[in-house]
Amino acid sequence: MNNEDLYGLIVSAFAKFLAADLSVSRARYGLFGTWVATEDDAPVPSSESQLDRAFASCSVWLKKFPKSPNPYADLVNFYESGASLGRWENNILDIYGPDGEKLWGVPLRSLIESESNLR
Repeated sequence: MNNEDLYGLIVSAFAKFLAADLSVSRARYGLFGTWVATEDDAPVPSSESQLDRAFASCSVWLKKFPKSPNPYADLVNFYESGASLGRWENNILDIYGPDGEKLWGVPLRSLIESESNLR
């Protein structure tokens, strides 16, 4: 998977969170695989693995939002490649490749604008 593919998965996942009427704040946490719908039905306890969180959240999404595209499916593909997300700093999300090297930062504004491309 190349860098363009990885970028596309992150942008697509964020757009799908927004399309499901989740807030920008919740979508930001969702990118790390964290369950963001309601806290009382979180699929897994806190986990160190972004992939584990995304995988568990993926199956629950299908039950909670059957008519909405599943952002966690994109995140599972992203994390299975070995890539990972760093932290938000100054509204920029750090993305790391499978070798741990920082690839780039994605501005929050770009992610927010991505929802209009999903429609």
